[in-house]
Amino acid sequence: MLVAKKNTAISNIFQQDNCRVHTSKIIKSYFEEQQIEQLSWPSQSPDLNIIEHIWSFLKNYLFEKQQKIRNKDDLWEFCKKGFYSSECSELITKLYSTFMDRIEELISSNGNNTHY
Repeated sequence: MLVAKKNTAISNIFQQDNCRVHTSKIIKSYFEEQQIEQLSWPSQSPDLNIIEHIWSFLKNYLFEKQQKIRNKDDLWEFCKKGFYSSECSELITKLYSTFMDRIEELISSNGNNTHY
């Protein structure tokens, strides 16, 4: 995720969640070689990005429906079906409507995990 532009230069700061696959030697080397500055960010930190909840929903949707996926086109169509479902729409609405509550709880917990 791009988080900030510095002055007028093309240089940017990159944010990631520090998941183990994102911090492997090859990834670290790539960032160093490309001179990509990274935002210092704790792993396992509370995530306010709703896309993480959507990925979880789609994964569960796939397993619950036990749809036969034969190729990437099937997978793409099934993911679109899940994303445009009323259940996903309700989840997105709930996440947006509770966003300020989640921020307030995160601040109150000094950046530690919340019940969200």
